[in-house]
Amino acid sequence: MHTTQPGRATTKRRISLLAAVVATGVLLTACMTADESSAFNLVNRDRATNSVPALAANDAAQTKAQNWAKHLATNSGGACTSSTLYHSNLATGAPAGWKRLGENVACRTVTGSVADAVAPIQGQFMSSAGHRANILNGSFTHAGVGISAVSIGTNRWVVFEAQYFVQL
Repeated sequence: MHTTQPGRATTKRRISLLAAVVATGVLLTACMTADESSAFNLVNRDRATNSVPALAANDAAQTKAQNWAKHLATNSGGACTSSTLYHSNLATGAPAGWKRLGENVACRTVTGSVADAVAPIQGQFMSSAGHRANILNGSFTHAGVGISAVSIGTNRWVVFEAQYFVQL
């Protein structure tokens, strides 16, 4: 017979709880591409490195980020310049209840694959005071990341990333 002290979880219950947390994380990031999930994880890695709580994925922020990254890529003419990279109207499409919003946008030209741009773009964000401030803002609780790319030749890409931060 196995007994436990009141208030202490058994190993089986701990494993069940851990499995539920992992499953919830998978469901929350299910609408992200592999590159977007990688970028999202880098945002949370940088937050953890700076003792800031992790962001949860938010479907509406994710959709907004994906749509904006696609808009930038579609209208870029295959170039990553200050004229092809601009911010959205943050309030457009924001659901009721969003208290604070933030946005980071960046682009990068890479040779190889779209995935090759993910870490360097996060590095760009962290090297910029304004972008870094959004990433490390402890009042943001949720986020979404969108990535879209334009092929400019064999294994050459212009990659656009939009990050949306939300306080619910």
